Amino acid sequence: YERELLLAKNRAEELAVQLQEANRQMKEILSIAVHDLKNPLHALRMAHQVLVTENTNSVSTEYRLSLLKRNIESIDTMSNLITRLLQVNALEHQSIQVNFQRCDVGELMTALLGAYQLQAAKKNLSLHISLGETGDKTGGELFSTKDCVWNTDEEIILQIADNLLSNAVKYSPPGKNVYVRLKSTNETVRVEVQDEGPGISQDDMKKLFGKFARLSARPTGGEHSTGLGLSIVKKMVEAMNGKVWCESESGKGATFIVELPKV
Repeated sequence: YERELLLAKNRAEELAVQLQEANRQMKEILSIAVHDLKNPLHALRMAHQVLVTENTNSVSTEYRLSLLKRNIESIDTMSNLITRLLQVNALEHQSIQVNFQRCDVGELMTALLGAYQLQAAKKNLSLHISLGETGDKTGGELFSTKDCVWNTDEEIILQIADNLLSNAVKYSPPGKNVYVRLKSTNETVRVEVQDEGPGISQDDMKKLFGKFARLSARPTGGEHSTGLGLSIVKKMVEAMNGKVWCESESGKGATFIVELPKV
């Protein structure tokens, strides 16, 4: 009887700790939602107020277009935050279903770089991709090698690379380079994303892949960051029995490495 009471007591204490952590995370989510949705909503309202109340003749077409462009950016910011929060919630409460199949990851990554060309051009960034032994090339040209045809989950590998490339573009100063490399050995395959940004401090390294991590480095072009991308990457990599880490020195950029076992 005493043993059963002790087990019940231990179980109750475990549940209390879990409940406390769940409450903490809920408060964190609400804090981020309030903070990160408030600014774009305010900007959206102010822009609409100008468009609705100002005399048509007193506002130039160019100014109206700039307001509409800012509205789109605000909407994109809010949409991205909501998508990330839903993604994190799904990863927390559901097992990730991995669908391994033959996939030309080289072609997939090259197309991804092409999708980021416009965003990179705004900051005068050069995007490069290296596939196996083909050497560095500028993004935009579709090409591949047999070493880049992997058994993997196409959707998951694309989301992983998209998160890492998005961060590299966000945190790179104008005029720098971003490199994506695919590597294959007898036992593993790798995706590496390297930037020439400010690098990551030792303090930031300790919390790098944590949920809602707020690092000292800030996006260089005023872009929005939720602090959720790397935690999503880690969960997806682990779902495919892989590992992810970062190699960086403060002031010398950062390289994020995803290593997966060959299937």
